[in-house]
Amino acid sequence: MYQPAAAVRNLVRIEALGGRGVFGFYEALDFTPERLPQGETVVTVKAYMAHHQGMSLVSIDNVLNENIMRRRFHREPRIQSAQLLLQERTPRDIPVTRPRAYDTKSDALVKDYVEPILRRFYSPNLPTPSVHLLSNGRYAVMITGAGSGYSVWGKLAVTRWREDVTRDNWGSYIYLRDVGSGLVW
Repeated sequence: MYQPAAAVRNLVRIEALGGRGVFGFYEALDFTPERLPQGETVVTVKAYMAHHQGMSLVSIDNVLNENIMRRRFHREPRIQSAQLLLQERTPRDIPVTRPRAYDTKSDALVKDYVEPILRRFYSPNLPTPSVHLLSNGRYAVMITGAGSGYSVWGKLAVTRWREDVTRDNWGSYIYLRDVGSGLVW
């Protein structure tokens, strides 16, 4: 369950370890012993990774301002010149060819198309986290109703995550702080 007081304490700890710079929090603090200078316990990864933060902020802006970024994108003359390509659909009613047995390591069965199910999560504070899994076989993403989750490429973890059915606190979050009052959302 998300606890704002715990989040604020964590932000204070991160600041004390040098995790905050002039433009906000840095991307990471590295505690890996092999990469630490002698006598140090932590090294600040001094990168803001603004594109991560930027994509999140643009998404929020897009929701709050009724798809303003999509409208701006489509007003660009270069995009307008290729507008028809953006409307192209994948072919339907194409006969499905099953691979030959020697082309695959396992039986390949073509299943009927199943309409995706829309799920909405109205509270991140559930006794057991609700999750959504996406994968193409090589890259996989798992996200919970509270926004925690992970992504993996093969056996390589792209983002860190720890499984804990009692807590849902591993993920990337956006915290907003009022610098005047110190309140955090």
